[in-house]
Amino acid sequence: MYLFLILFLSACATRPQSSPVNTASVVNKPAAANTGLQLSAQLTHFETPIEGVTDGIRVENALPESPSGIAGIKPGDYIIGERSPQAVLDKIKLLEVGSALKLKILSGVTLKDVVIKIGKRSLNQGNFQYSSAPNLWKVPTQSTYLEKKVSALADKDLQEKFTEISSKGDQLRPLALRFIQENPLAIHESAQSLLKRFQACKKDMSCLRELSLFKTAPLKKLKLKGHSAEAHLRYITQVLKEAHKIHALAFKKLKISEKNYLEENIDELSNRFVESVYLHDDIFAGRKNRFYELTQILDKVEVAKFYQSLFFLAQHFDESYFARLKKDYLKKHFPFKNKSSEGLIVFAGSEDNDHSALAKEKTAMIVDVGGDDLYRDNTGIIVDMGGNDRYESSLPWTLGGAKMGTSLFYDFEGNDTYNCSLHCLGASFLGASIFSDLKGDDTYIAQAYSQGSSFAGVSLFIDGEGNDKYQSLGLSQGVGIAGGYGILVDFDGNDSYKSLGMRPSGYGDVGQYESWSQGVGIGLRFFNSGGVGFIYDKKGKDSFEAGTFSQGGGYAFGLGGLFNDGVDDDIYKGMRYTQGFSAHSAVGIFIEAGGNDRYESISVVGEGMAWDLSLTLFEDKSGNDTYQTGAHCLGVASHNSYAFFLDHNGMDTYKGAELPPSQSIGNEYHGGQSLGYFLDSGGQNDHYEKFKNNSCIKRVGLQLICDE
Repeated sequence: MYLFLILFLSACATRPQSSPVNTASVVNKPAAANTGLQLSAQLTHFETPIEGVTDGIRVENALPESPSGIAGIKPGDYIIGERSPQAVLDKIKLLEVGSALKLKILSGVTLKDVVIKIGKRSLNQGNFQYSSAPNLWKVPTQSTYLEKKVSALADKDLQEKFTEISSKGDQLRPLALRFIQENPLAIHESAQSLLKRFQACKKDMSCLRELSLFKTAPLKKLKLKGHSAEAHLRYITQVLKEAHKIHALAFKKLKISEKNYLEENIDELSNRFVESVYLHDDIFAGRKNRFYELTQILDKVEVAKFYQSLFFLAQHFDESYFARLKKDYLKKHFPFKNKSSEGLIVFAGSEDNDHSALAKEKTAMIVDVGGDDLYRDNTGIIVDMGGNDRYESSLPWTLGGAKMGTSLFYDFEGNDTYNCSLHCLGASFLGASIFSDLKGDDTYIAQAYSQGSSFAGVSLFIDGEGNDKYQSLGLSQGVGIAGGYGILVDFDGNDSYKSLGMRPSGYGDVGQYESWSQGVGIGLRFFNSGGVGFIYDKKGKDSFEAGTFSQGGGYAFGLGGLFNDGVDDDIYKGMRYTQGFSAHSAVGIFIEAGGNDRYESISVVGEGMAWDLSLTLFEDKSGNDTYQTGAHCLGVASHNSYAFFLDHNGMDTYKGAELPPSQSIGNEYHGGQSLGYFLDSGGQNDHYEKFKNNSCIKRVGLQLICDE
């Protein structure tokens, strides 16, 4: 397995930069040789009981199957006796593939000599190959829309870089991401294909089938035999048992000790991720090593099995089944509490019920046929068929949250209020969850991991209709992490989405916070590939407001998108990396169907921006739109990336950009060029502060700005 060497210096150590890079501090091209080492930016000074050892270069990562991993080097070790990280890199540059590199390593309090056999460099880790693209995408048989527009900017070297990263990686890397990376100039067609899938969704569990996240074998269908309470109990128990069997298959490649290690440590991992998504930069070596071990185990998990277990539950516990259950219940008045091998199965009537006490018992399913009910810290499958209900929780993994399990949550109608902490309202970690509220003006409030959020699992959040309010601090509203699929679908209503951030921005922007929400796919950088995160709003006059890293973007081999399919006047407010962005070999998509929309990126970097071997598409199809942006927005690509900004039809206004549209910041990371394309089409009189209307300019490199 070929692995890569990157020396991360201070300008790009933990996150993408939005300002020009000091080329004196960045390695222009990776070395031809490879050790698999990833090093800190500078020397670290410390005290040890070993005489003469007072500083060293911290090893940020050393992948197990890389030359350095084979030699016994681990994350958290220190290279001793070298004057700087650059000095180590300079040594490697002089070595040929197959030769040896001798280093002195401090591991804990043990000083040892190691010998690393030099391997061949690759732009990416791994050599995973896939035989066919997912059925969401097909290779166009003719020239694509963007190929026709930017044919004069074709660059073979840039295309080859994307072909290489698409063919390699860990098992968690989404096939959809690989396919789009392999065909970057077909991203417009790929996005339209995915949009059609969302458009075909109905206000029920068929949406799961339409999205076709994975190719799965046909699943057997169990039958309900009879109308009695006993018949329903047998049916529910059988379905739950079968779903658990399917779910367990996701861990079949793991040793018992590895699964136990996951169970013991995923709470710490998820909590730390709320504090910082940059796990590789953890200053506590012991915790960082635990996370590293966890990520290696995660790569063995088959996320598709979570999807299968969820699909199995959804096809048995659908709206038609619960309509029959309600009819039978009202005729026969089933017992309230019923024991089963899977836990309590509870049937409640149309009076106002308080289900809080059930939180203290192992509850497999609660079915409530109506009334204004109260739920507190409840777990298991929850089905409420009517009433203005209150759902409250201060505990994680409740109210539609799945931890290494499968969860369903249905509320059929009523103006409901949801208020919870972490991992709730359609969230999963190594599991699968569906959350569905079909009618009513609802309010959803959570801290993090909510409203269609999944960490190495599958989560689908559906809201049928009503003027809804979504609120969270972060990691919510259509977020997929580390091979997870997190999707939020809202069909109708004038909705408000807010996710203003969990912690101060790492860029020093005063008053700005990182939220990682509203259609974002996130990877555990240097550890695991990202997930797939999408938010789809079918119609209504909507407002979206979020912090840094939000509103249709991907990070670290992640795929994220925001689709607004309505033609009302919408408002988008973001901070940095927002409204169509991608960074570090990721893909971001943002599509707005129409209306006189307003876009604000309060800081910089947004509206179709790609950074470091990444690909972004921003498209607004119609309307008199207003863009209030900072620097590095509107089709800006840097460090071997593709960025496409498309606005069709309407008299548009562009304000505040420090740089003209579609201007590359630099390509120092890997050498070569980036392709940035800005197009405002439709023939209307648009307003620019720093660009002439109805003109087309080719800038230095692969940068094209056109107003047609």
